[in-house]
Amino acid sequence: MTRIDGDPFSPESERACIDQAAGAVVRGRAGLQLKLDNGKVRLFKDKGNCERNPDTCEIYSLYDYFPKGRLFLVHDQGYESDAWFLVSQREGRKQRIVDPPGYSPSKRWLVAVKAIDGPSDANNGFDILPADMNASGPSIHYRPTEYENWEFVRWDSDERLLLNVTIHEDGSRAMLTHPAEATLVKGKWILNKWAPR
Repeated sequence: MTRIDGDPFSPESERACIDQAAGAVVRGRAGLQLKLDNGKVRLFKDKGNCERNPDTCEIYSLYDYFPKGRLFLVHDQGYESDAWFLVSQREGRKQRIVDPPGYSPSKRWLVAVKAIDGPSDANNGFDILPADMNASGPSIHYRPTEYENWEFVRWDSDERLLLNVTIHEDGSRAMLTHPAEATLVKGKWILNKWAPR
C-alpha cells in the first residue's frame, strides 16, 4: 500500500488502506469491521479511555492490506504496548506476528522481524509464513527465551532468509552479533543461529 507521509497511524493512512481493501473494511465508532469472503464480519472492538483504564486499553487500526494473499494487517495499540495481527479475508483466521511483514522475492512468503531491548509484549523475534496464510503451509514463529536481538539482512532466495542475531556472549555483558539463517528444508523452516555466509 502507499503510505501517507508523516504518521503511519494517522486516520489518513488508515483511510488509504481501507480504500485499497475495496469495501471489505469499515471503520465505525465501535472499532474495525472486516468483511470476510464467507459473509461474516470480524469485529475488532476498540476499548478506549486509555488514561483512565490503561490495563484494558486497545485501539485497533487497519495498517496494511495484502491483496495477493487477501490479508488484512491489523495493529492493536495498548496503553504502553502494541500487537500486530494478520487476518485472512477468506475465513477470518488470525495470526499474531512481531511487526509489519514484507514479501520474499517471488511473494511466496511474508517475513516480519523485530528486536526490542525493553519489555517485548511478544514483539521480539521473527515470523515467516505463507503469503496467503495457508494453514497447511510451512511457517516459523520464533520468540527468544533469552536476550536475542534479531535483524533482517536479506533474502538469499525464496528458501533462505539471512538474519543477524545479537546476544550476550557466554553470559557476559559483552554483545556479539552472529549471522543466522532460516532455510526451507523438505517443507519445513529450519533455524540456524550460527550460519556461515
